[in-house]
Amino acid sequence: MKSELNKYIILTLIYVLSVFLVELHTNIIARGVWLISILLCLIGLIRLLLKKRNLTQKLLPILLLSIPILDLTFGITNKIRNEIKGEIVLDIIDDSFATTKNLTVRERNGKLTAEFYNSFAGFGDMEIAKTELLNDSTLAFKLSERNYSENLTFDRQKQNFRNKEKNLNYRILKNELFK
Repeated sequence: MKSELNKYIILTLIYVLSVFLVELHTNIIARGVWLISILLCLIGLIRLLLKKRNLTQKLLPILLLSIPILDLTFGITNKIRNEIKGEIVLDIIDDSFATTKNLTVRERNGKLTAEFYNSFAGFGDMEIAKTELLNDSTLAFKLSERNYSENLTFDRQKQNFRNKEKNLNYRILKNELFK
């Protein structure tokens, strides 16, 4: 039973580490590791429930393997992330044929911070951006690590953001910044 318990502890640790991996490197490989860790915990939980043992021997492994399910059900990771980084007030995406650009603006203590994700065929990296509201319908952001910036104009009629210089349209996933 001790070696079996260690197996369930390792599966749970793999899930927790994959959550940190997704936070640090938001690419398709990290998300694949996260998804596989959830599936492994589910498979382990089902196998454990099908074994003929009394409930007291299964209780601790069942609780350990239920951590991913409880996390996804109650959004524990999202709540912790929002407490640390701030609440998402704007989330927009431009998903072209092979490239994806995503801007997530968070507000914490009245201060705006942004994360810009640019990927090609699922491989890319997140960058920190400085964000500024120019007026009631224009948002500007500049990446901290490289020389890239965009001015986005909110179109209230079409409910999207547009970059006129680069001819890009961003779909709105969440908008509490420009109401």
